[in-house]
Amino acid sequence: MNSKIADFGTARIFGVDQTQGNTNRIVGTYGYMSPEYAMHGQFSVKSDVFSFGVLILQIITGKKTSNFYRTDGAEDLLNYAWKHWRDGTPTQLLDSTLTDSYSRNEVIRCIHIGLLCVQEDPATRPTMATVVLMLNSYSFTLALPQQPAFFYCTRTDLSKQITVRKDSDQSKSKSVPWSIDDSSITEAWKHWRDGTPMQLLDSNLTDSNSRNEVMRCIHVGLLCVQEDHAARPTMATVVRRLNSYYVTLPLPQQPAFFFGSRIEFN
Repeated sequence: MNSKIADFGTARIFGVDQTQGNTNRIVGTYGYMSPEYAMHGQFSVKSDVFSFGVLILQIITGKKTSNFYRTDGAEDLLNYAWKHWRDGTPTQLLDSTLTDSYSRNEVIRCIHIGLLCVQEDPATRPTMATVVLMLNSYSFTLALPQQPAFFYCTRTDLSKQITVRKDSDQSKSKSVPWSIDDSSITEAWKHWRDGTPMQLLDSNLTDSNSRNEVMRCIHVGLLCVQEDHAARPTMATVVRRLNSYYVTLPLPQQPAFFFGSRIEFN
């Protein structure tokens, strides 16, 4: 498999003769990675189709994938494109520099194809050969797209989330390596919410821990990852809270924004 769009870093871990696979080391540029790859390390030729779909939407909108937080009524490019498509205003996505030199039908078809390429289920994404046919022939009937794959979601948007963290050996390039963290913030919040925070504890520490200390550390940690930066404590306050049980801790809310998938909304 020749990785062409997602990122050069991706190409370094895929074999040319591979058509699909799984990796524990997630590398690539955020915004172009397919959800099954970013969250589970699974990749296939349909991963590149996802990246191509993002590229189409970028060309149409003239926007980056990552400059949407709390702007334009969306959190990322896929949300932005989907909301206009869903609301019947797809031409409002068009880059303002192109408004005097475009074909409405061509723009809408490109947006349609872009959304089909970024579907959450890899099986529902077209192959690149099919994409070429779609772009070249109006007689080719297009399927209706569903809400796109993963995107930035805040705690007000989701009841469940999936988190990823940066690898400790992050390179200095624009390619950001990621790894799946099963003991994530999401897992911590789930156990806190369900009243089972002690289940978060590393099994190697179960015989040498103070329940109160563990509970307090988890509590402080959750306060540090609140969505509203104003609700997070200062580091000076964190030190006081860790050193003194007399400092009363406020109750944490569900943590900040994460990658989420369409499936998790249902």
